[in-house]
Amino acid sequence: MTVIGFVRHGITDWNIARKAQGSSDIPLNDKGLEDAEKLAERLKDEKWSVVILVI
Repeated sequence: MTVIGFVRHGITDWNIARKAQGSSDIPLNDKGLEDAEKLAERLKDEKWSVVILVI
């Protein structure tokens, strides 16, 4: 069975300020880092055949 998951990028201060983004590499804020760590913990034992990153 093929399982596909979608994960949105973590939140940044620019998201909160509603600034346009796309070509700038804006760091995650504290909440974004916390969410990324929780996701990594959740996914660490899962087996993935392919991961596709869309930028």
